[in-house]
Amino acid sequence: MSATAIDLDDLDLFVSGDPHAAWARLRREAPLHWNAGPDGTGHGALTRYADVETIRAGDTVTLWNAPANRDPDAFAEPDRLDLGRTPDQHLAFGVAHHRCVGMGAARREIALLTEEIVRRGLRCEIPGPVRRPRSNFMPGITHLPVTVTDVW
Repeated sequence: MSATAIDLDDLDLFVSGDPHAAWARLRREAPLHWNAGPDGTGHGALTRYADVETIRAGDTVTLWNAPANRDPDAFAEPDRLDLGRTPDQHLAFGVAHHRCVGMGAARREIALLTEEIVRRGLRCEIPGPVRRPRSNFMPGITHLPVTVTDVW
């Protein structure tokens, strides 16, 4: 599984009775994250472990919050998808007063969709490339081909 691809093969994990499955996926595939340019370059990051330079008035500053979801001080084995991770305090929906107002609805939609796909015995596959907008903050998807087949 890749943090840059949508993996529909694990839908049974979402509805296994453990509510942490969908939230672990959101932590790994957060809606807001760092994106490189088309050639994989063009962006840099400064962590709290680096020497900090003075940011002067007028300097351009950009926040990439995805590394927070993989902070080794906050998550044991931060790059491993752990569906039972507790507490799962990811930033997929932001935090505090910067939290997504649609978080509750999004969580419910994820749960209902995955439960229904599994209940109906459907298999979803992505037969072609996923296209994303060029963005360094809101990745989104502009084209997502999906093939749905009945497995029962």
